[in-house]
Amino acid sequence: MYSRSSEPVQFERDCDAVMVPQGDSVTLPAGSYGYITQALGGSYTVFVEGNLFRIAGKDGDAIGKEPPPGLELPANASDEEVEALVWQQLRT
Repeated sequence: MYSRSSEPVQFERDCDAVMVPQGDSVTLPAGSYGYITQALGGSYTVFVEGNLFRIAGKDGDAIGKEPPPGLELPANASDEEVEALVWQQLRT
């Protein structure tokens, strides 16, 4: 779980999280300390007090990370534009 390459973080605000692998929703309180063990697909896995939690990308600011930009799709987007946006998102 934790390794020397894990990035230490302190939660700057209360943050919704999902416990791994149980899937229970929890709120990690501001001031908590942990380590980022994985950052993929716009979300983060953090190790806090012996447990792993998934933090959604939109909550990245709670651990000092920039939230990912939102996806913008024009109302009249073609099938090709939709497919290109889907592939772009899957690459994250």
